[in-house]
Amino acid sequence: MYLAAAVACVALILTLTGRGGLDARTRTLLEVESTSYPRAEDQFTAQREAIAGSLTDAPALFRRKSRQWELSLETAAARLDEGKTSLRGAAELARENRGELRPKIETALLGAREARIFALAESATIEGEIERLLELREDREKTVSDARADFEAIQAMSLSETESRVDRAKRDWPPKEADLGRRLSGLLATKESAGEAWNTVRAEDAKASDDIDLIALASASDLLRRGLIDLSEANAHLAALVSQLYISWDKILVDMSIEEGEEVTFQHKYRTVRVTAGEGEAPNPPSEKWEAVSRADYERHKENLGMTVASKPAGLYDSEIDAAAAQPAGFAYIATPEEGRNEYGQWRRDDRGNSFWEFYGKYAFMRSLFWGPMYSPIHMGDYRGYRRSYDAGRSYYGTSRSGVKQYGSSAQKTRTRLASSRYVGNDGFKGSRYEQSGGKYKGSKYETKASRSRGGTRAASTSRSRSTRSRSSSRSRGGK
Repeated sequence: MYLAAAVACVALILTLTGRGGLDARTRTLLEVESTSYPRAEDQFTAQREAIAGSLTDAPALFRRKSRQWELSLETAAARLDEGKTSLRGAAELARENRGELRPKIETALLGAREARIFALAESATIEGEIERLLELREDREKTVSDARADFEAIQAMSLSETESRVDRAKRDWPPKEADLGRRLSGLLATKESAGEAWNTVRAEDAKASDDIDLIALASASDLLRRGLIDLSEANAHLAALVSQLYISWDKILVDMSIEEGEEVTFQHKYRTVRVTAGEGEAPNPPSEKWEAVSRADYERHKENLGMTVASKPAGLYDSEIDAAAAQPAGFAYIATPEEGRNEYGQWRRDDRGNSFWEFYGKYAFMRSLFWGPMYSPIHMGDYRGYRRSYDAGRSYYGTSRSGVKQYGSSAQKTRTRLASSRYVGNDGFKGSRYEQSGGKYKGSKYETKASRSRGGTRAASTSRSRSTRSRSSSRSRGGK
C-alpha cells in the first residue's frame, strides 16, 4: 500500500510539473505498473497458500514434486521482491521529473513487469499440475483407457505409403534427400516413443494405488495424446511437401487497379499456373484472383504487368519461392544454352541458323498458358539477356533494336494481350489523382475542404479531357 501511495503522489507531482519533464507515456507506464503490482502480489500470495494447503492435504500424492514446486515458488517470490525494488527505484527517479531519466525509468518498469508476469506464471503452472494430478487420482481408469486408445490409433496409422513416396522423392530430387530423410525419421521416432509411453502407462496401472507414480502416468498419457496429434499432422505435412516437389508454379501479374475513396487502395490480379513435372499433360485451368496489396508492392510492380512476380520450380518446397525480381512469364522453364534441353523442351536452329526454344509436344500447352495468342519463338539472344538480368537480381524487360521494351507494362505485346484488363483500359490510371500527385494522394479523408475542391476540379477536367480524346480517336478510326 505504501508503494502505491508513493507512486500516486509522484504521479500528482508529475501532473502539476509536467512541463519539460517526463512524457505522458512514461507517466502512464508508471501508473499502470504501480496499480498492477500490488494486485499481483496479493494474487501470488493467495496461490502460494492454496498450493501449500494442497501439499498438506495429500502429501503422498505430491511427494515426488513437492520439493521442486517449493523451490520454484521461492524463486518466484524472490523475483517478485526484485521487481518491487525496481518499481520503487522507478518511482524515486520519476520524482526528479527529468526527461533524460526516461530510459532508466522505463528499464526499471520493464524489470518490474517481467518479474510480476514470471511469478504469476510459475504459481499458475504449479496449480495446473496439482489439478491434473487430483483429476488423475479420481479418474485413473479413464486416463488409462484414453491412453490405450491413443496408442492403438498411433499403431494403426500406417506410414508405408509415406515411406514409399519419400524414397521415390529422394531419388528424383537428390538435394532434398537429407531433409526428407530427417522428416521421415522424426515420424518413425514418434511411433517408437509411443510404444515406450504405453509401456509406462501399463506399468503404473499395474501397481497398487499407494505406489502409483501419478506424475509418470500423467506424463506418459500426455505424450501419447500429443504423439497422436503430432504424428497425424507431421505425416500430412510430409506428404504435402513431397507433392510440392513435383509441382512448379508461376504467379503472373495480369491486372492492377487503384480505387480512390476515403483512402487510396491498391489491388493486383494474379494468374497462377501450375505444371506437374513428368506428366506432360495440360494442367487444370490457371487460377485467377484479385488480392489487396500495399502501396509499396503496387509501386514495385507497376512495370511488371504480364510478368511472373513469384515462382517455384519443381524440386523445391512452396516455402522456397523465388520472388526476388519479376521476369518474363515462362522463361523459367527454358534450359540454358549449355544444357541444350530439359524436360520441357530443347534449343533448335531455324533455316537461317538462329537458335530458338521449342517446347516438346506434350508441353505445347505451356505456350498458351504463358503467352496466349501473342506467342512467338524465344531466341538465344533474348534468353541470354534474361539470364544476365536474373543472375544479377534484376528484372528483364527485353529490348528491340529500337530500344522498346518487349515485356512488362509498357510492352505492346502485353498491352494487346491484356487489353481487357483494368490497368490497360485505364491507361495505367494516369488520370487518377494518385498518379497525378506523384503517388502522394492518400484519399479524401486526408484532404482539407479547399484541396478537395481543387482536386475535384482537376479530376473532372482530366476525365473530360480523356473522354474528348476518346471520341476524337473513335471518329478518326471510323473515318467520319
